[in-house]
Formats: sequence, structure tokens, C-alpha cells
Amino acid sequence: MVKILDTRKPTVFKIINFGKNFYESVIPRLDRGIQLVRGRLPLWIPRSSRGMTRLPLWIPRSSRGMTRLPLWIPRSSRGMTVQKKSSPQILFLNYYPSIFLLSLLIACTGQTDAVLPPAAVVASSFKVSRERAEEVLSILTQAPHPFGSARQKEIKDYLVSTVQNLGVEVSVQEFAADTPNRDFETHLKASWTTTRQGFNVTAFLDLIPSPPCIMGIGSHYDTKDMSEFAYLGANDSGSSSILLLELLAFLKANTGLNLSCDVQVIWFDGEEAVLPQWNDGLTKHPSGMQDHTYGSRHFVDTLKQCPHDADLWCVERRGNLVPFASLILLDMVGYKDLKLTPDLYSHAKLKALLVEGAKYLGKSHLIGSLAMPIEDDHIPFKEKGVPVLNIIDFSHLDLWHTPSDLPHTVSMQSLEDAGRLALYVLQKVGSIQKPTAISSKEGS
Repeated sequence: MVKILDTRKPTVFKIINFGKNFYESVIPRLDRGIQLVRGRLPLWIPRSSRGMTRLPLWIPRSSRGMTRLPLWIPRSSRGMTVQKKSSPQILFLNYYPSIFLLSLLIACTGQTDAVLPPAAVVASSFKVSRERAEEVLSILTQAPHPFGSARQKEIKDYLVSTVQNLGVEVSVQEFAADTPNRDFETHLKASWTTTRQGFNVTAFLDLIPSPPCIMGIGSHYDTKDMSEFAYLGANDSGSSSILLLELLAFLKANTGLNLSCDVQVIWFDGEEAVLPQWNDGLTKHPSGMQDHTYGSRHFVDTLKQCPHDADLWCVERRGNLVPFASLILLDMVGYKDLKLTPDLYSHAKLKALLVEGAKYLGKSHLIGSLAMPIEDDHIPFKEKGVPVLNIIDFSHLDLWHTPSDLPHTVSMQSLEDAGRLALYVLQKVGSIQKPTAISSKEGS
């Protein structure tokens, strides 16, 4: 039996039963709750009346360092022995001759940010609703829904109704885009392109009244049009579309966010190329056209130059022009062994916040070491001068654009991890009063 003092409620204890295998259970529970271990401390427990057995115990450490507090351990039935150890908490260990019952009390230090900063505390509380996520995933993967298809229009309607049911105002950006004709070799020059209808689904959270700026968080929701097989796209784009919906529900319900900017959630249509490869439109098609990111390019075209600052771009909200401060993009975040790829096109400060959030949340292992330039829906924003961050796993591509990208491959834990990291960055950017605090000219 382990008692954990909830640092957010200093007078309330949470009782967690770890069962018999204490050392197999305490680490992942701490990982989901307080923080991953930062310091290692030897812990002695009685082995017999003749001696002591030394076992390692990992405990969380304050981000500000270690605090020297006493560690009490039982020496015999007649008394207690105190040993001085560097620890941020006081641990009490109880021993009984017939069975080992270990009790861990992580005491409140009086400062909630001694373990985690507020942004990490809020982010760590995010949980994916498995029932809702699996229901949405089943609908998204019933059939392919590429850009311009009848099924994609049905998915658009489904997203709209789902967002409305969460009590959030939603709107649709309808647009027409010229796309390369896949059968260009059998058509005259006049038929080298075809027009497809697209739909961006957007929702403002209205978290604060009269916001001085807007932060965008988005995902594409179309699937790749594969002529060889029916591509369902459970991870690409199902995982990020689901996570965006879960984040929207969390942001709407959570009142403890420290944000100075409002949040706009965006599902982009037409991210995938119509032709087989990403740059075939430029390199192999006679039209010589860019064949991808149709929805995000349309969204960026709707931004207007802010009247008070020529370096900023504004989104129209209820008759006002509000600076669009940044974009966090989610893509391919459902792989079971999630490893996020550092994107060279993402803003340096936003990438630093992502790494910082991973450290505080005990998820540093999710950040990969191999950085690469990744073209995605954030590029049109970057070209416009908006600071961007792409949260994407581009290291696991064995299922990407294959018939095996199916619902059972999507990990709810990976969605939760990616969502928590996105929430951390969102809060850190949103706590900045002026959108110019992160300038697009400062890093890429």
C-alpha cells in the first residue's frame, strides 16, 4: 500500500495499492503521476533479524535540485534509525515479519512547482477518452477519404457535428483547388488539371474574452489516394485527427490553463498529394504545379496583414483582426513506439519548448536524435512568417502509405503522450503576452 500526498491538494492523500511487486509497479505509476526519477537513492529494508538488504529506489527530484531531508527506516522492533540522505521528500518504510508492506509518502514541500511547473502539471492531467477515440477512429477508417472525394465530405460533416456536440463553435472553410490530373497522358493539355472541392474545419475555443492573439493547433484529415489498394490511413491521418478532437475536448473543459492567447483548432483538407509522390506535380507532371498542402495553403491565404504590425498576420474573429501567433501541427502520432522527429523547418524556440516539456513530463525518450527537414502543412505558415512546430513521428515508416496502416496499430498511449507535449508547448507559448515575443525572424 502506498500513500502519495497530492501536491495540488496538500491535505488530501491518494491511496494506491501496488500489490506484491512494489519495485515493478512504483516506477510506471510515478511516470503517470508525479514525475520520472531524477535521483537515485539506496534504500535498506530488513532481510532478516541478522542483517539488512540494500535495494535501489528511484524517486522524483525537484527541478531546482536535491533537498536534504531525513530518511527513516526500521532497524528493529525496538526503535528506528535515522539516516541522512539527499531527497526532496520523506519516505516511511514499514516492515512486518510475514509480508512486506511498503508505504511511500511523498510529502508536499509547500510549493507545487517544486516537482513540476504549472504547464507540466496541467499537461500531465490530459487523458485520451479511449471510448471516444476508438469510435472516431472506426468512423475515419471505414473507407478511404482522399481530398475531393464524396467520403471526405461525409467526414467533414461528422467532424462538424462532433465538435458542435462538445459545445464548441465550428466553421468550415470551403475552397476549390486545381489539382494535377492523374491520367494526364491520355488527356489534352486543357485537361491536365482537375478541380477538387476542399473543406477546412476550424473551431475557436473562446478560452479568454477579447484575446490579443490566436494560437493554432492543427492536423490534416484526408487520406492518401492510392490506386493500388484502399488506404485507410489509421495513423496518417487518423491518429492526429483524433488527438486534435481530444485536445479540443480537454481545452474546452479545463479551466486551469494559463493562456494569454485563444486557441483555434484546425483540421486541414488536402495535405496529401494527388499524384503518387509528394513532388511529382513539380517534377513529373506537365502542369508543373505544387501538388500537396491544399487546405493549409488556402488557410494561410485567408490571413490578413495586421494593421498595427506589418510583420504579423491576423485571423478574422467576430469582426476583429487578431494576430495569429503560432501553429502547432500534429501528424502521424499513433505509432506504438512513438519517436518524434526533430523537424528542421520548425521554429527553434518552439522545438526547445517541446524538449523542455518532454523533460518535465518524463518523456525525453520520445524525442528522436535524427533531425530532418519535413514538408507538411506547417510550411505555408512558415513561409508566411508564422512560428511553427511540427510534432510528427517520421522515423517509423513501415506502415506509412501501406495496406497495414489499420486501426489496431494506433496506440492510445502514444496519442496521450503526444497530446501532453502539445499542451505543454501550447501553454508556454500562450503565457507570452505579445505574439512578437517569439519572432519568426529569430530561428527556424
